[in-house]
Amino acid sequence: MESEFAFLYFHDDLIEPTYSERLVGALRERPDAASAHCDVGHFGGSEKVITGRGFEGPAPQRLLEFLTALRRPSLLRSMMRTEIAGDLRLPAGARGIWANQPFLSQMIAAGPVLHVPEVLYRRWEKREGGLTESWRKLPFEEIIAGYRANAEGALETIDGLGATFEERELLLFALHLYLTARLRRAEAQYGAGAVHPPELLHPEFAGMTVPAAVERLPQDLRHRCMRAWDRLQRRTGKLALEVGDDAAAIAAYGDLLRRHPENPAFWRSLAKGLRAAGRDEEASEAKERGRALRREREAGGEPASRERTTSG
Repeated sequence: MESEFAFLYFHDDLIEPTYSERLVGALRERPDAASAHCDVGHFGGSEKVITGRGFEGPAPQRLLEFLTALRRPSLLRSMMRTEIAGDLRLPAGARGIWANQPFLSQMIAAGPVLHVPEVLYRRWEKREGGLTESWRKLPFEEIIAGYRANAEGALETIDGLGATFEERELLLFALHLYLTARLRRAEAQYGAGAVHPPELLHPEFAGMTVPAAVERLPQDLRHRCMRAWDRLQRRTGKLALEVGDDAAAIAAYGDLLRRHPENPAFWRSLAKGLRAAGRDEEASEAKERGRALRREREAGGEPASRERTTSG
């Protein structure tokens, strides 16, 4: 690529006249940065703004921050410095399904990511006949194939970072959180009728647990990782109860209760899984434990909605 700067411009989106000026200007002020992005406005299917955010620090830190972000910026609409970002192209993946994940991983790994806090790009959302809308009609198997391609591409980038063992362990954990959460959403959306193991997406996800290195992360990042892990376990447990996978439900809620033993809702859900598995005595004990905790909360004037919260 001969141009000093480049960006992806999707044919049904709109850019403000100052898009290039503002983002190129930000990159010229930071010669070390690989890309710059703005806030992205949506029109058509909804009226909203996706706020951006920068990613600084060493490459493993930038990628970890991105993979664990609760709300991800629209980095696919970034201006890239080709000398640093390289000749990036969207991989075909499985019919292009979410091929942006490997692309974004490479871009973030290449160098610091800048944020210009202005709406300079506008995306036409849920356009009839649009590419992303067509993905929603694909069979479940093709969706999963797309996630597998995402995992492979992202791991290639991770393994090219020269990361330490601990850094790679954290990045693998974060990638597992990100993609397995997508798998759970797809299972629920498609009525898959089963809780698929994470290794369906990549063999290295098998038997995933929280790495000890998470405890050594900065407080906000550690909290975010644990919140994401809890959300994934809750989603897994809920789906497992719905489809009758008692073992998966017991494992998910058991894991949650090791960190949140005072949560009545988790005890009641565990009781349901135990009861379905024929472990009636343990189910009765779990149910009673949940009832006791709820009575304690009500006596203390704590709102029932607190049962839905978890801490990192």
